[in-house]
Amino acid sequence: MMLSYLRFLFLPISILLVPVSGKMEAVKGCEQDKSYLQKLDSVAQNAESVYFCMEIHARMLDGNYRQKAVFKIDRHPLKIYYRQFMRSNIELLYDETLDKEKAIVYPDGFPYTSIKLSPYSPRILKRQHHSIFESDPTFTISQVMKMITDTRNEAFRFVVNDTIFDGQNGLSMKYYQTDYHIKTIQVHDNISLLNFAARHNVNFYSIIWNNPSLSVSSKLNPSDRIKVPSAYAKSVEIIVDNNNYNLLQVVVKDCGGVFEKYTYSKFTWNAHFTSSDFDSENPDYNF
Repeated sequence: MMLSYLRFLFLPISILLVPVSGKMEAVKGCEQDKSYLQKLDSVAQNAESVYFCMEIHARMLDGNYRQKAVFKIDRHPLKIYYRQFMRSNIELLYDETLDKEKAIVYPDGFPYTSIKLSPYSPRILKRQHHSIFESDPTFTISQVMKMITDTRNEAFRFVVNDTIFDGQNGLSMKYYQTDYHIKTIQVHDNISLLNFAARHNVNFYSIIWNNPSLSVSSKLNPSDRIKVPSAYAKSVEIIVDNNNYNLLQVVVKDCGGVFEKYTYSKFTWNAHFTSSDFDSENPDYNF
């Protein structure tokens, strides 16, 4: 499961029409011009690391979820540090050089000591829309690229506009799936919900939302019929800084409106990390 997500997480994009360096001039109301998204994808793919703070708004069955968190991601080899700040100071550290199957988690509560868990453990994914591997912005960018690749030209719109976001000159890239719908799929084998979602290129929580009897730990059987979105989203808006393509906000919508919204601050492509940033003995961490 982990390897399949990681392969998709760093999905190569072969056609890059815009050079990585240099400032681009935004075009107002530029419809179906995907070169801006390709530029963003190029910047993201070529970054060796990324740092950001993020405010999270996610629609959940038991009430909307809000969180503030910080992420440090080093890609080669893959290392991820995560810390949240609302309600509890849960921390997570994943280092594939130490253990590809487990992450160290400080639960800030029972059992009151750091524990090792699979990144796909229900304890980690509870009240989440994504695994820690999908926190890399490349994941969302690749999802939009994939929707464009897989969708007929007449079934989507892609519009680019200048915008002002929190006082910054920004570039808004909006993708609209015009025939987005919920379909029923017959399960053909024994499969976990996470693998089933990955197979159909949708958010695993979007399946839970449309099938409330399911949970992240559900196992699907050949007799099951599951309601699944026809695409990753009905619309996705990505707002970036117009100068350096740092992410400012991502808004994902389904038939019910905003499904998730991520607002970024202190975003840095190619962040300069030291070994202590991914060391569980770091005195600033609680592991």
